[in-house]
Amino acid sequence: MSKLTSWFKVYNGVVFEVKGSPLFLIFIASTMTSTIPGISVAGPTPEATLFTPALDVEYLVTGRPLSSNSIPVTPTGIPTPALLSRVTLNLLGIPFLVVDAGSYVKPKVPHVRLPSAIVGGDIRSGRALPRGRSRELFEESMTLGLMLARNTDVIIGESMPGGTTTAMAIMEALGYNARGRVSSAGPVNPHELKVRVVEEGFRNAGLKLPAGDVFEVVDTLGDPLHISIAGFVVGALSNNSLSIPLNGFPLAPQSNYQWKPSP
Repeated sequence: MSKLTSWFKVYNGVVFEVKGSPLFLIFIASTMTSTIPGISVAGPTPEATLFTPALDVEYLVTGRPLSSNSIPVTPTGIPTPALLSRVTLNLLGIPFLVVDAGSYVKPKVPHVRLPSAIVGGDIRSGRALPRGRSRELFEESMTLGLMLARNTDVIIGESMPGGTTTAMAIMEALGYNARGRVSSAGPVNPHELKVRVVEEGFRNAGLKLPAGDVFEVVDTLGDPLHISIAGFVVGALSNNSLSIPLNGFPLAPQSNYQWKPSP
C-alpha cells in the first residue's frame, strides 16, 4: 500500500473504524520526579530529562532540536522514539498539534499552552501540584477536546519523563494494584525504586487510601500531564469522537465528571 486510506482500532477484540483523517495530539509536561537518579532514562542525565519534552516536539516538527544541540538520548545513547513518530506522521500525512501542560522548557515551535500549565513537583513531597490545579487542567483540556474533536478522531501521544512513576502513584492511590505493572523507557525497569518513591509520597501526602477524589490524588501524587489527557478525552467523547491514547491513564473513567457550560 502506498498510503493508508482507512483507519481502525481494536478495543477488547472489537474493530472500530476511525473517521476520516485523524488528528494527532502530543501532550508534553515535566515532573521533577524525573530528576530522581535512576527513575528515568529519558535523557542522558536525570537533570537532562527536563529538556526531553521540548526537544521531542521540536524534532517532531522541524527534524532537529532547537533548545539544545542534540536530540534526547538515554544514558547509553539510544535516541528518542520521536524519530519513529516523525517518520510515521510524515509517511501518513497526519496533521498534528503540540499541547503544553507544563513543560520545564518551552518548545521553540508553535504549540498550544494550557492556561494552568505547570511543572509537576517531586511526588515524594506529597505536593505534586498546587491545590485545585489538577481540576483546572482537566477542565481546560476538556474544553480543548470539545473545540478540536469535531467530526474527526484523535490519536493522543505524550512526552513526560517520570510519567510511569507518577502514573503508578495515581493508580495505587485510587485503589488499583499497579506495583510492578508500569513500563519504563529503558530495558531494565527500576520497579523497586519506583515503589520506594511512591511510598514516600504516600507518607508525606497524608491521604487516606484508597482515595475517592481523583483531583486530590493528582494534586498530591500526580503530574500535570495525565489529568490533562483525561480531560481532553472526556471533551472528545462528548462530541462522539474516538480518542486513541497511546499511553495508559486511569483518570477519565474515575473522575465521574459531568461537564456543564460556564455561566
